[in-house]
Amino acid sequence: MLPTLLVYSEQSTPRLQYIVSQLQYILTINVTLTHNWDAYCQHQALRLAYVTHLPQGAPNGWHIVPTDILWEKNIQKQPLQLDSWQSLTTLFNHYKAEIPFDILAASFYLLSRYEEYLPHRKDSYGRYAHTESIAYKQQFLHQPLVQLWWLAMLQLAVAKGWGKPYEQVLAALPNTYQWLPTYDIDIAFAYKHKPLWLQMANALRHWRSGKLAYWWQQHQALVDVYAEPCYWLQQLHTQHQLPAIHFWLVASHRSRYDKNIAPSSKAMQRLIQNTVTQHGLHPSWQAAQQAPLVATERNALRQIVKQSVTISRQHYIAQTLPINYRWWVQAGIQTDYSMGYGSINGFRASIAKTYDFFDVLENQTLPIQVVPFSYMDANAIFEEKLSTTAAMQQAAAQQQLVQQVGGTWVTIAHNHFLTATAEYMPWRNLYKEMLQTFGG
Repeated sequence: MLPTLLVYSEQSTPRLQYIVSQLQYILTINVTLTHNWDAYCQHQALRLAYVTHLPQGAPNGWHIVPTDILWEKNIQKQPLQLDSWQSLTTLFNHYKAEIPFDILAASFYLLSRYEEYLPHRKDSYGRYAHTESIAYKQQFLHQPLVQLWWLAMLQLAVAKGWGKPYEQVLAALPNTYQWLPTYDIDIAFAYKHKPLWLQMANALRHWRSGKLAYWWQQHQALVDVYAEPCYWLQQLHTQHQLPAIHFWLVASHRSRYDKNIAPSSKAMQRLIQNTVTQHGLHPSWQAAQQAPLVATERNALRQIVKQSVTISRQHYIAQTLPINYRWWVQAGIQTDYSMGYGSINGFRASIAKTYDFFDVLENQTLPIQVVPFSYMDANAIFEEKLSTTAAMQQAAAQQQLVQQVGGTWVTIAHNHFLTATAEYMPWRNLYKEMLQTFGG
């Protein structure tokens, strides 16, 4: 039976209820909110009193002095009052105590992506710029900081002798870790099954630019001599017996950023149907701007796979909070994998664990879960411009941290960046090494 953390507060708000409910995912224990002081005092396991003044005779437990953010209904710039504790950056520091910051408010601020509701600068794609985030500015983007805070809290509880069951929870945390490789299939085939005019244009472009090796591989692929990257990936996953998720871009019309093969293509349909995986929707760039297209594309994919489609990841990570999450819920999406940046690797919400989405504008939890990712090949290659050695080091550091906190390490790869060309062969080899190293 899992131990229970009891949180006491004199009042309740949707924001407080939300963040307390998320602790069960972070700590992998039962967490309950109570407004009954007697019940709090009689509780035999770990306690947390979330009150300004602790009553006399209070039993052993944590005491956190609340800041205002969890009591508020509006959205405004917050006094973050940065400091450090247990060698970790902290927010909402305001008193001298064993836990000198409002860990509940800080966790809410990061998980809800509160700062993305404030005025901010956008990047060249119109997305929230990662350089605006407190995690980037304070250099903790590389950490699942929310989990590290609560892990440190549990470790202190054990050191104080407040409950042996928590030793077992801490010992078991690494066992709850898993790696989940995922694939964004923006362009299903690197060479084949494209419109003839596009094949000819690509061949001419590569010939004129002197990329004869690429041109020759395209020629070989068209006569089935050279394997497509998508088939190579399937072989690797079969070899390592690793589960995966493929997110398919099935826009019905091509656009500047939507260059997929039409979902009506028989070759595209066969590829999707023959890929042994969990299927997810990759809502198009157009669908990020037009709500009805999400349901249209979901229905197109559902007709191909002949099963329900309830998971998604936004193409180009071009979602805007909270509007796109509302659209996804309306379209029947139950779990989304878009929480990360399309411009840098790291933990956008400072967590590596599935959690519920909170709409800060409406002050309510939406019926959609968030599965964050922290590593994407496109970021390493094009945005951070890393060498393959540096990219492997970055991936290994993430993997170790996520395993430490018992999280889920979600990575993204694109099949069209895994071709056996001179340009991408080093990245193809790196990805094969990742599967061998982290596949277990």
